[in-house]
Amino acid sequence: MGADVVDIIENKRMGHEADPTDDKAHPSGVEGYEPVLQVVVEGSTEKVEDGFNPRYVFKPTGRPEFRLFGPHTGNYIDDATIMGDERLRKLLTTQIGHAQRSIRYPSASAVQRRFINPDTDIIDDNEFIQEALAGYQLLRSVLMRYVLKFHEYGSSDSPNGHFMTLNHPEEAAFGYMLPFSQIPAVLNGQQVFSRALPTMYHEFPAFLEERRVLSELIEADSPFEDLCSVISVSPAERETLKQTDLDVLDETVRALSEWYIAPDDYSEVGRNTQVLRTIDWLEEEVGRDRALDALNVPREATMHPDKWVCHLLHDVAAGRNVDDIRTDGSYWETRAGGGTYDEASDLTDRQRKDAVENPWKRGFYTTHESIQLSTDRLVRTWYSYQPDSSFSIEHIRYRLFLQELFSNSTLRRDGKEWDIEMIGKTNTPARLKRRDEETNRIVEQQPFHYAKYHVRGENPFELARTGATTPTDIGDFFDYEQNGDLSWEAWNKSRKDALRQMAFDKNELTEALEWVQSGQHSDL
Repeated sequence: MGADVVDIIENKRMGHEADPTDDKAHPSGVEGYEPVLQVVVEGSTEKVEDGFNPRYVFKPTGRPEFRLFGPHTGNYIDDATIMGDERLRKLLTTQIGHAQRSIRYPSASAVQRRFINPDTDIIDDNEFIQEALAGYQLLRSVLMRYVLKFHEYGSSDSPNGHFMTLNHPEEAAFGYMLPFSQIPAVLNGQQVFSRALPTMYHEFPAFLEERRVLSELIEADSPFEDLCSVISVSPAERETLKQTDLDVLDETVRALSEWYIAPDDYSEVGRNTQVLRTIDWLEEEVGRDRALDALNVPREATMHPDKWVCHLLHDVAAGRNVDDIRTDGSYWETRAGGGTYDEASDLTDRQRKDAVENPWKRGFYTTHESIQLSTDRLVRTWYSYQPDSSFSIEHIRYRLFLQELFSNSTLRRDGKEWDIEMIGKTNTPARLKRRDEETNRIVEQQPFHYAKYHVRGENPFELARTGATTPTDIGDFFDYEQNGDLSWEAWNKSRKDALRQMAFDKNELTEALEWVQSGQHSDL
């Protein structure tokens, strides 16, 4: 391993000279997560889409370096597994695979188990940082990375970030984790995807968490020490920050809040206006702490988290005491299959125990990728929760497969070329869609997996917040329907495209699943 790469790995320099965390520490700081594999690739990073979540394409140029981890008795993955599998190495080093080199910063994916670490120099071309005078850009960069770290990851003490909500079995909302367990059966062609998928819930606590951590930072005895304990800064940058006047910090926090965290004009910021409007209203109605507490219920009791938010908004708008909604809110009147909060909470406790105590399930649900993308290198670290000697490379191969499966794909149908959205989003169903080439607006769509509110063109969150719906209506909004034939077509085409990206020349699904599951591999 080259000396420069050893230095990168050991000091975790990603645009900065040092990182305050230990080499093996998870970005969230949560105990129990251990790295099992790290890949360092030198190259160039090009921005190909602007916006708040810009998309970058990484192009490898240098020789990649692999690092394996494990207890003193041996690594969780042996050298032969990596060195003997050319397909795996080429995917990990972005030499093949569209999704491997196309990265949105920042972002988090529940299905792909991929989290983009915001603590890198890529953020420095953000408008909020670039518009500041040179002497203020460092503070703006550190402050924005600090906020995004809590938004994208969170921690044990701050469990409202996306990683904690989507991936960590001790804290996650199981309504996110469990639906994706159906995908292996779908890939095998045994059924079409039919699970109800939340798409919005995780943003509400993450947006509120941004406000909470900024408020606490302003009140902290040593705010710059707090910043440096979370964000990577060089010794020189640390000294510069320590010399910053507290009034400048206050002013910068206010500027960030007005520009990004809590803007007065939602149209002026490229963020989800539905989330901003909702959390502003919730904060005003019940206060931030009580709002976060009420939003915690989908972690405590397995349910459809988006549906819970709608019932919460409805009940608050109707004047119910927010402290009573956890156990006696209108959600329990329309819960599929019935049941009480206590019963659902007991079930969730059993699900958590099973996900943590079963070694294979622990690996399946918790193995994920944390990416650090800088202007000249890509560091991909795969973590798993409490891995042991039974840890299997299949968990990493499976996620690489899903990363390609949920990448861009098209389907020719009815004499037209359609883009495929395999998983529905907040206000759009899983669908085929066509765009106007000049305006880029969607002009035609064919949904194949959708909640009723998708096809009705209704916004259940707004209807609930404004008191324009009933608990029964909310239950009906989240009934899911599907076009099985079209769903099969879309998944099958995406599956073929993924196999092609992974260099399975004959698009043989059987060969790919054997590669994922059995550990067998062949040269490309």
